[in-house]
Amino acid sequence: MSNEKYLSHRLNGFDAKEASLAALEKAIISHAPFLEIDTRVSKDGTIYISHDDMISSTRRTLSISKSNSSKIDSFIKKHSLEIISLDKLLQVFSKRKYKSQKLMIDIKDYGFEEEHLRLVQKYNLNKNIFWVSWIPQSLLKLDKLDPNTPKILSFIPVNDIFTPITQNISIAKIPFIPIVLIGREYYKSDLKDLARGYQHAYLTYELNNELLALLSKNGGGVCISKNLLTAKQLSFNKTHELLTTVFAAADRKEFKKISKMGVDIVFCDFVDKEIRG
Repeated sequence: MSNEKYLSHRLNGFDAKEASLAALEKAIISHAPFLEIDTRVSKDGTIYISHDDMISSTRRTLSISKSNSSKIDSFIKKHSLEIISLDKLLQVFSKRKYKSQKLMIDIKDYGFEEEHLRLVQKYNLNKNIFWVSWIPQSLLKLDKLDPNTPKILSFIPVNDIFTPITQNISIAKIPFIPIVLIGREYYKSDLKDLARGYQHAYLTYELNNELLALLSKNGGGVCISKNLLTAKQLSFNKTHELLTTVFAAADRKEFKKISKMGVDIVFCDFVDKEIRG
């Protein structure tokens, strides 16, 4: 397997727990060219490495967005959870052996872009990261704060038949499910009380000129599910000089299949034997 397209998705495969300190330490001594992590933000503004807002022990759960960092840290310690802060992760990543290794930081909660940037600047890592988000509002804000760092927008490319529907969706929460849908005409709308603790999904048939300009500069692009990737989408991305990243390959066979489609980076949930760790 060629390593040049390999991205370790949430540091999966490097340790029993994804995005743990142990997984990070093993990943940064591997030859994986790209690492990816997700962030969530506590009630008082501490940034943690977690895909979901809810963290769990065997018997209890705790919401990161609704809890202060002191309560979260106590919960992590009490239940021996392997959850670390973004500050700690960047501290370790900054000391990596392979300086060409890049980190993709996927922001899940809107409204703390300045705090993310401050930590990246603290460790002088601006040239070694990509900002990633399902929230176009976050990337627009980051582009004003940090215009030279590449941005990647995760989105759901809908069929043109559904275009009228996505235009009419403003900011809508799906009942009983922690997902917020953002219609294509509402990529600048205020998220209000739906900013934190949710998984956002931006739905569009085609990216507008403003987002295209933002994403195409500095080697940025888009992130799309492997199940939604089409030849038409790939052609569009290449025409507009957008990096195409795809999630997530479960094994080497699937990695090769996705790679052959002509994508640039493949999110992988496994560690290949050719990648030392």
